[in-house]
Amino acid sequence: IPHGKYEVSIDKMQMVMTKKLPERPMLSVQFNILAGEFKGKKIFMNQLLTSGFPIHIASEFLKSLESGVDVHFEDYGQFYDTIIDVFESIEGKKEYALLFEDNKGYDKYTIDQVFSSESDEPLPF
Repeated sequence: IPHGKYEVSIDKMQMVMTKKLPERPMLSVQFNILAGEFKGKKIFMNQLLTSGFPIHIASEFLKSLESGVDVHFEDYGQFYDTIIDVFESIEGKKEYALLFEDNKGYDKYTIDQVFSSESDEPLPF
């Protein structure tokens, strides 16, 4: 998928271990493109969680999803639970404008806008 701005939902979000040794914790996010030429295609974000700055990047990304969950890092177990809580809070409820950009040879993922995917229309009864 070329860099650009995409309307997306988040299909998966979890903390996983890298496959390469030594195994390291990583935030893994799967975006589903909802409209345009690449509708139905996926964008994958993998952010290592091995030191302060990468953990900060992951925390800021999680905060940008506007889940209502208090995002902070105490330890890996607590952060694992936070990631699950954020995903459960947004799954099927929020969609996003994602800026997928190149940043000095590395992919950069920025939430530009947040949309509610829940209808505000009253039920017909």
